[in-house]
Amino acid sequence: FFFKQKTAYEIRNCDWSSDVCSSDLANSSPVRDWESFAPADAPARPLFSFRGASGIDGTLSIACGLADSLGELVLVSGDLALLHDSSGWLWRQQIHGRLSVVLIDNGGGGIFEQLPIRADPCFDFERLFSMPQGLDPVRLAELHGVTCARLDHPRALGQHLRQLLQRPADQPLGLLAVSTRAGADASLRQRLRLQVAGLLRKRLQPRDDELPTMAGAAPDSKFPRP
Repeated sequence: FFFKQKTAYEIRNCDWSSDVCSSDLANSSPVRDWESFAPADAPARPLFSFRGASGIDGTLSIACGLADSLGELVLVSGDLALLHDSSGWLWRQQIHGRLSVVLIDNGGGGIFEQLPIRADPCFDFERLFSMPQGLDPVRLAELHGVTCARLDHPRALGQHLRQLLQRPADQPLGLLAVSTRAGADASLRQRLRLQVAGLLRKRLQPRDDELPTMAGAAPDSKFPRP
């Protein structure tokens, strides 16, 4: 499956072009996953993010404005954030820069999968939190004349993103949609965080020769481990 964490890692590391391309990270999961899982030693690039009144307001339109100002931009967004501002595709008629959108299509608000409420009978999780829309964001973008492609596996992400960035000059907007599953994303996040916590505990626990001796105690008497 194609996880948002994998998306952050692949996008952060892939060699998009000879120039360093700026990135825009949408709310809510993309910016969090980028911060949590993107490697710190990857090539540096200008990075933007924002939060609207509802977190995802104006995602596509703000990205178009940034692309118009900067010349070129890659937006990383989930499906709800993109659909919430789908009228932003109308920028195609007036934008002078180039915007390439990497869409993580996981069928709704995947960030809520991290809360322990899915199995709670008091909540209609799908209707109140996940909110799948039943729309194909690729077809919607194509109706606006946007160049589109869809991926079902992360292995070729770098290659397809480079191809999208190399599209003809008369195609200012482009979309690369990547299918994933929100439940699998949440499970992987949990496993990764538990692994990191375990590594930190091992790293922070002092060795015997690093522990101080107690005053008046025998030299081999040590403070108890924390």
